[in-house]
Amino acid sequence: VAHHTRRTREEEEEYMKEKRYCLRWGCEKVFTEQENQAKLKCRHHPGVWDFGHTGITIKQVMEDFTQQGILWKPHWTCCRAEWDKEGCVVGHHKGIPVSKMTPEIRKYKWPDLRAQS
Repeated sequence: VAHHTRRTREEEEEYMKEKRYCLRWGCEKVFTEQENQAKLKCRHHPGVWDFGHTGITIKQVMEDFTQQGILWKPHWTCCRAEWDKEGCVVGHHKGIPVSKMTPEIRKYKWPDLRAQS
């Protein structure tokens, strides 16, 4: 059974104002929970990136697409848009405190093509 501890008023205020980094593809903005609860401002892709076939990087896809071996044009599964297109849905941000961001969590940021390699 999970044990949940209640936050004090001061902890809740700090939590609501703490800067967070949105981890949703296509958004990746900094936000506070206070802003997040007030408005739907996260424009992101809820799907996954489809490379056109399995086991290759985005760089390989872009090089190979003009040649052969690609089954279909690489796209987001949610909207079939290209990699660098703005997110297709608007919702709430989902992320972690900026203070806990490390290079291992998100080495490259969208829309950098290396983000999916």
